[in-house]
Amino acid sequence: MKAVFKIFSFLVLISAVVGGVILVQKNQETRRGAAASETSSSILPTAISATVGQNFEAQVWLNTGKETDKLSGVEFLVIYDPAKVKYIGSEPQNGFSVLNEVIDDGKGTLTLKMVTLGTEKGGAVNVLKITFKSVVGSGSLVVQKGKVLVGGAIWEVSSNSPSNYSVAGGATAVPTVALGGGGEPTAIPTTAPITGNDFVLNYKVAFANVNPNSAKCAVKYPLSVKVSANGQEKSYVGVMPTTREAVGNKLVFGGSLNLTGFTKSNGVSVFISGPKQLAMKYGKDKQVSSFDQVDGELALDKTTNLVYDFSGYPLIGGDVVSSGDQTKQDGVINGVDFAYIKSKSLIHETVAEGGFLKGDLDGNCQVNSNDINIIKMSLQEKQDQLY
Repeated sequence: MKAVFKIFSFLVLISAVVGGVILVQKNQETRRGAAASETSSSILPTAISATVGQNFEAQVWLNTGKETDKLSGVEFLVIYDPAKVKYIGSEPQNGFSVLNEVIDDGKGTLTLKMVTLGTEKGGAVNVLKITFKSVVGSGSLVVQKGKVLVGGAIWEVSSNSPSNYSVAGGATAVPTVALGGGGEPTAIPTTAPITGNDFVLNYKVAFANVNPNSAKCAVKYPLSVKVSANGQEKSYVGVMPTTREAVGNKLVFGGSLNLTGFTKSNGVSVFISGPKQLAMKYGKDKQVSSFDQVDGELALDKTTNLVYDFSGYPLIGGDVVSSGDQTKQDGVINGVDFAYIKSKSLIHETVAEGGFLKGDLDGNCQVNSNDINIIKMSLQEKQDQLY
């Protein structure tokens, strides 16, 4: 109930800001004291060097000026150059949870509203980790038009410190996931920066109980991928699919992943998980049930010609939180996840089209009774395929 009250309070305060001028209206009825003028933002590290196609992370920090001035809600806009970096995903930090996220990868903007679901902190607080993929050139990441909720008052973020990045190497085009006309899923040609030096995993995956006709919020789902063969393992996080298409009653995502550092090409097994989906093991093409062998049957090459279709055995949803930390998954679906989704369904937690809610297992932009039914079905499935 405490988390619900915080979310409700945050929404009431934000709704007081006239619609359409959120983040920029100057004549708001907000309390500003000496501490408010000290509120600042920064993105760390302040200098980032990357190569073409490499993922890198940046941390958003907010500082209230005093540890006694504790953050309970934040709202800010991150600006980046979409021609030089591509947004991959974000992860709240220090007990914060995303209330609403709006991404415009064409313009290079990430707008976030978050509230804390844990102990409120003041002073310098790391609120968000963002992952980008480098394309080419140099630029800056900067927080603009930030606001924080401190002690029931909205304070503006008065200053910021940007992070400067530089990308070495030639230009590489990285496609983005998009919605077609009318918000319906649209397939995007499978392309990815393939170097020819690494083995490549070309994949298709689906998410269980996601109806492609109503999944307006199943858009950008960064995956975690682990490959294993003959005693070698390698993990990759923030893997963003580059295709999204309706295939029958399934919403199928696909992409190509450079397996940098992985040297095995035969007998490969693949473990794939989503931001609210349990890791599933895939050992053969067109797999439709669990794979119970230690070694897989997959072979790899260094092109995009060989594509493995795992969509017949969808990822099951429900791994959304862990005990004591509602910002992280723990690799299992249990009563903690059920309790979280049930609490969100009672208030019908909702987000705008294209947004992300952890408890929204069917991708329809709302947590409701259907999500509870989905996690009940997930609890009956075989979990944790580590063999």
